[in-house]
Amino acid sequence: MEQLVGVLSSIVAAIDWKVAVPSIIAALAGLIGAWLGARGAVRAQVKKHRAEVDYARRSLAAALRGELLAYFEIVERREQVRQAELALADLKAGEPVDLPAVLGEHDEPLPSLVLANDYRAIGTLGPAMAADVAKLAGMIGSLSATLIALARGRYGHLDQAGCIDLLERELGLWRDIEVFGKQVAKRLSRMAERGG
Repeated sequence: MEQLVGVLSSIVAAIDWKVAVPSIIAALAGLIGAWLGARGAVRAQVKKHRAEVDYARRSLAAALRGELLAYFEIVERREQVRQAELALADLKAGEPVDLPAVLGEHDEPLPSLVLANDYRAIGTLGPAMAADVAKLAGMIGSLSATLIALARGRYGHLDQAGCIDLLERELGLWRDIEVFGKQVAKRLSRMAERGG
């Protein structure tokens, strides 16, 4: 131990403290500056990433809302619900009426243009909104599939009671889609405006 103390004593005695102290201070200042700079750069990158993710989420919400509103507009302009309600009223009155074909036999359910390339993107909306968007898409897809099957003659075998039942079920599904869809559209609008 005495040897170690002797070696350290000779080193301390050999150091020119007038030169060493400013060098040590400069080295420490450099290390602290580098650490603060790196920390600031990391914070800036994290902030930039969060801003990009928020912008993407808000843009996705706005696009999905637009797509949903376009769907409701198309249904309204084509008077699909009105045609079904009129046919249902006539059937209930005992009149022989064909089921209304509001889509063509060669139509296909419309995919979501917004989600066509990356369905996983709805995950950025958060679990609750992603679940509701997927549920709504499934409901709309189911209604569209029935309307296309109707146009292709799949339900031509139904008697009057069967036609009434089919129309009542599909109109009930439409009402659920309309109510739920408007709620989802409002939430998407808020998300698009505020990002949350």
